[in-house]
Amino acid sequence: MSHPLIHEPNEDMELVPVVKHINQEKINRFAAISGGTGRIHVDIEYAKKTKFQSTLAHGILLVAYISEMMKNNFGKPWFTSGNMDVKFVKPAKPGNSLVSKGKIRKVEILNKKKRIECSVWIENEYGELIVDGNSSLEIELP
Repeated sequence: MSHPLIHEPNEDMELVPVVKHINQEKINRFAAISGGTGRIHVDIEYAKKTKFQSTLAHGILLVAYISEMMKNNFGKPWFTSGNMDVKFVKPAKPGNSLVSKGKIRKVEILNKKKRIECSVWIENEYGELIVDGNSSLEIELP
């Protein structure tokens, strides 16, 4: 789904969210591509014996979902100036539906650039917080 980029950011503006459904195949593909083949991610029988009782999605995969949301909302400036600081609150498991959300906290003009600071987070289908953090980027002024 495509939507217009945010060109006139305002404080308290909500970002268009990104929805992802986690399954074991997606986790396995990410493990193969990233090299993150730890047993808690790809070994179902092992993971059943842990306190989580399930395999877990990679943290960096979850961060990628937030990054996708930022890219969808701000475009190229996210790639050229964006940064993010997050903490992992709760694991994401196969079967979870995740929603990456964000809200603009602050907009300020600095040296011919508009600096945008956002709160970003991911919730599961139960509304539980999975990832919580902040992101920022700069947009060149005309």
